[in-house]
Amino acid sequence: MDARVMWRVVSGMSWFWCGASVGVGFLDAPAKFRASTLTRPVAMDVGEVLFRNFHKFERVFATATLALAALASNTNHTRATTSTAAKATATVATGVIGAAVGVILVVEHCVIAPKLYARMRAVRREHERGNRDENQQQQLASKSTSSASKGAHVVYIVLESCKVIALAALGFRLS
Repeated sequence: MDARVMWRVVSGMSWFWCGASVGVGFLDAPAKFRASTLTRPVAMDVGEVLFRNFHKFERVFATATLALAALASNTNHTRATTSTAAKATATVATGVIGAAVGVILVVEHCVIAPKLYARMRAVRREHERGNRDENQQQQLASKSTSSASKGAHVVYIVLESCKVIALAALGFRLS
């Protein structure tokens, strides 16, 4: 397969991944907590399942994208009109963007997400103990947004935003 075609496929994969990240992280997740008939523990349960599955998708997609990018960069089919310096600069820029996405994934999946999952499980356990009146339910809900939980959420949102920007930049760079 021609390297240009492979890079176009990597570009398409980047755009698809970017769109999936926006859909899951910035549209679906907040919508669950705005639904008036969905209790907070149920929303957290659904959110955890959604994000665990999306993180699996991201790991597979990242591996496939990286493998195809590595194959494309090692293919000798290049444009004759592009200078060697321009190719090297483009390759470095693409590599830096790809590395940034990789680092973000590792931090999100290995550091931040486990903290958020643990907090979700704690809220659900408290809810499952039952026998709570409405006031206790409100206190439980406010505990789920404690400063530590808010901090982890803020870091996750910032990282997710950076990842979306990097994926868009990668898709734009390669298209």
